[in-house]
Amino acid sequence: MIFTALPSLRRVQVIFLFLVFAHPIFSQDWRHVPHRKVYKDLDEALKEPTKVFNLELDHVEVQNRLKELKKLDSLQFLSIEYCWLKSVPDEVFQLPNLRTLSLCHNDLRSIPKGIKFAKHLEYFVAFRNEIIEIPPEIGEAERLNTFICTYNKLTCLPAAIGKLQFLEELSVGDNVIEELPEEIGQMKNLKELRVYHNRLVHLPQSLEKLTQLERFDISENCFLTLPETIANLTSLKYLNMSQNRISTLPLTYVRLKNLTHLFVEGNPISGFPDEYKVLTNLEELSFSGDSIKVFPEFILGLKKLTNLEIEHTSIREIPVGFCKLTELMYFRLSDSKLEALPACIGDLKKLEKLWLWTNQISAIPESVYGLKNLETFSLLENPVTELSEKIGNLKHLESINIQMTKISRSNYEMIRKKLGKSCEVSYDPLNLEGERIPLDTFLGN
Repeated sequence: MIFTALPSLRRVQVIFLFLVFAHPIFSQDWRHVPHRKVYKDLDEALKEPTKVFNLELDHVEVQNRLKELKKLDSLQFLSIEYCWLKSVPDEVFQLPNLRTLSLCHNDLRSIPKGIKFAKHLEYFVAFRNEIIEIPPEIGEAERLNTFICTYNKLTCLPAAIGKLQFLEELSVGDNVIEELPEEIGQMKNLKELRVYHNRLVHLPQSLEKLTQLERFDISENCFLTLPETIANLTSLKYLNMSQNRISTLPLTYVRLKNLTHLFVEGNPISGFPDEYKVLTNLEELSFSGDSIKVFPEFILGLKKLTNLEIEHTSIREIPVGFCKLTELMYFRLSDSKLEALPACIGDLKKLEKLWLWTNQISAIPESVYGLKNLETFSLLENPVTELSEKIGNLKHLESINIQMTKISRSNYEMIRKKLGKSCEVSYDPLNLEGERIPLDTFLGN
């Protein structure tokens, strides 16, 4: 679980609830039955079977005892992780009230066919096994809401998966799947589909029927193009198509008006259609492409943008209009040809992370020192010659990287003094030939 910054009162409330429910007799996982003891010993559980709602048998050799679980009629949450399982008997799936089953980090080679008996199972997860097959019987687990089978060896999905009408999340990333079945379009309630890091080259036509889909991750596959019909998924908020071979972005995607997160990096795109300016709900955007020579104009209208990551481009300058993106908190433009920052960059008052490594920046505008919320600043591998004494105004700065720059020893020492010990300063300078000099050598130590 990741905690983000919270207002003081809310933070106190969260801490209080955490301390209460962190007690070992209460639930510690959102899938547990709340306010019920979490049993972690099978023998103890079998002594009082009617009281057992949550059972964790992680890191225990239980392969030969799993049939004994049939006595636990009240069991709703069952975790059997890191147990070297090679099979799961039908008795486990026949538990009348089982709603959550976790079989992660075992040695299973297939999803057990006994899953057809799990008529009340809602949440099934089995990542990091050796699973090569999902049987057709999966379609009979009719109440499934979440199915996660990542980090396995799946080559395909069965057509029967389309029968899972209550499924909202399907995650089968990090497998070797080459094709998705047309029946996937029958899962009308699907909200999250993750098929990242597989071997997909195309998507089924039926995908356009998933009108409730909100999160779609097809990164790290083998796509050369994407179907324009993705534009029919008008509920999409998150679309990750990074690390493929896509060169052109479909114009029809302008219909994805609810999109808040778009990731396109690692594709040889040459730019964005100007019409993408209508995607005004975007909060996070990342892209790359050596053929991109001009800062995409459509970005200047994305007033809700908080995170912008650009890498491996031929961009030389940032337009002044960029400074109107006043919600921006994270900005990275790396491994490009950027020669300067706009003088108005100080208008980005919410900026916390500024990463500009491997560019051609030789000077820093004074307005940078007015970025009061800046925490991280990287100028790694830029020909910048000095920073101003006003660097000391950046009271929240936690790290600054000026390695492989042309900053002098005296300027480095000033920076070090102004920022104090609370800020990490990374510094390895270059000699006249542009070669890196170890800091100890440069300082004469």
